[in-house]
Amino acid sequence: FYPRWQSNERRLQAYITLKDYEDLLRVQKNDAGRSPTPTDIVVPYAYATINTACTYLLHTFMGREPIFQISSNNAKMVQNAHNMEVKLQYDCYHSRFAKHFWQFCMDQMVYGFGALRADWQEKKAYRSQKINNSFQGMFQQVLNSSAVAPMTRELKTIFEGNEITTIDPFSFFPDPRVPMTDLSREGEFVFWRTEIAKYKLQIGQARGEYVYVDNIGVMPGRDLNEKGESSRDLLTGGTSDPARINMDRAKVSQYVQLNEGVCYIPPEMGLFASKEPQLWFFTIANKNQIIQAMPYEYDHGLLPVVVAEPDRIGKAFGAPSVSDFVGPLQDVASWFVNSHVRNTQKVIHNQLVVDPAMVEMQDLKLGGDGRIIRLKQAAYGQDVRMALNQLQVSDVTRTHMTDMQLFIRLADMITGVNDNLRAIQNSGGRKTATEVRTAGESGASRLAARSQLVSSMAMQDLAMMMSLNNMQFLSNEFSFHMLGDEAMRNPITLQPDQIIGDFYYPINDGTLPLDRVALLDVWQQIFQAIIASPVGQAFNIPKMFLYIAKLGGAQNVEEFLLNPEIASVPGLMPMAEDQISSGVQSGNLVPASALQGGNGVVSDPGARMAGAM
Repeated sequence: FYPRWQSNERRLQAYITLKDYEDLLRVQKNDAGRSPTPTDIVVPYAYATINTACTYLLHTFMGREPIFQISSNNAKMVQNAHNMEVKLQYDCYHSRFAKHFWQFCMDQMVYGFGALRADWQEKKAYRSQKINNSFQGMFQQVLNSSAVAPMTRELKTIFEGNEITTIDPFSFFPDPRVPMTDLSREGEFVFWRTEIAKYKLQIGQARGEYVYVDNIGVMPGRDLNEKGESSRDLLTGGTSDPARINMDRAKVSQYVQLNEGVCYIPPEMGLFASKEPQLWFFTIANKNQIIQAMPYEYDHGLLPVVVAEPDRIGKAFGAPSVSDFVGPLQDVASWFVNSHVRNTQKVIHNQLVVDPAMVEMQDLKLGGDGRIIRLKQAAYGQDVRMALNQLQVSDVTRTHMTDMQLFIRLADMITGVNDNLRAIQNSGGRKTATEVRTAGESGASRLAARSQLVSSMAMQDLAMMMSLNNMQFLSNEFSFHMLGDEAMRNPITLQPDQIIGDFYYPINDGTLPLDRVALLDVWQQIFQAIIASPVGQAFNIPKMFLYIAKLGGAQNVEEFLLNPEIASVPGLMPMAEDQISSGVQSGNLVPASALQGGNGVVSDPGARMAGAM
């Protein structure tokens, strides 16, 4: 797939060969002494379309919290499912999952598939803290003061959870005998390639994670079956993968290539006593030294990767990408533009028919504005048009720009990305709000279907892997406090036994999260209707106002309350005692106990009252 991927990368970058452009500058500007003519351009249609589609996917999955929705059919496990959502959201924050998900979506558009893996990580680091002195006596207060309290550094567990990363398609080696979307469940092996500084391996060896690090040899030469690397560095002139730049062997020895992965080992190899094949994890350094080998004993029982191929055809290994479909159309659009530019250059340049016996040719070659062209003596007294005449040239590419729009429209039909999704309003007269909304929703439905496919192919299994990893490996020593508005109302500290359960993982419906501006407008209309109607007595008006204020972006509104307890009253704002008594006598108010089947009026006239009858 490498040559096809490299072509897609060039199209995505709107790449022009740098060498040809430099030669053009040198020949036409430096050597010829005049400014260069415009060069060919590449219409960046693929870049605009792919970024628009990825933006939709990013908002669909990352625009809601929690990112992973978890439910349970067992009523006793509903709270545990909610706790697991909180823990997975914590893992996503730690992994900076948004940037990995963006690359995951880009890989699908450019290469045809995207791959994610979730590894369980237990990270330890030194943390400084003050020692609490327990001395008794007259100097106790001085010794316990923050000014003189001694500091100590201790190795502590700072994180236990799932680390989510993307796998570069050029560094991904799946089992080619199964479709990539079925790899985690049906594949026999999967490997991936990374690069790492050798000192990190030495630290891992000191902690018992690796062995034989000192026996790692120099990286061998490129294999014959390696057909090349990514071309994503062509536009910038950098390197496609900074860890793989060609350095001398002395420097390469300080940077190590790792091939990591899992595979099923047959029992006849003698690594274990069981008669069934077992899944093992291996790390191979510089293709010549195994530095890690251990059973991969994870409860989810899957290969630790998830792959999304939303454009797959049947059960083939490898799928075409959006770039494969729109690439040829972009090439044609680029040809229309460049041919029009070249023909326009011919039209605007003077193309003259000259009789050299009647005109001083040197005057024509000098060029410049306001020039004087001298006639020779033989042309004196004759019609000037007989010596010099402008050649009539027509613009045969006048319709090329219109034809280019037809091909771009065809590409829009293929991708489902229209101008409304690109935040560009179509021209052609005024349009109603219904027309704009319908066009946007039509394109969004195509991308919503892609979102559902990505969710069912990859995100469901990823959520399941992460959940089971937390159930299996989260220790009692590590716990965290839930943060946010919910924690202010119901503070909890999650422990391992609070996330245990049999859960199911719903498919994302592919719709965008609610627009906060539109939601704010709806709530404002509801609020105005409630406060102007007797029905409002059944609602907590102050609490509703606080919610609307926070929805609009206002912070710390509670600080302006004269009576902070008002926001917690589940009914209206407190009424005066005489107002309540008169309302009961007139029949406009009834005691809450009466609505609940009680007998008589509540003794406290300031107690909660029900709405008007």
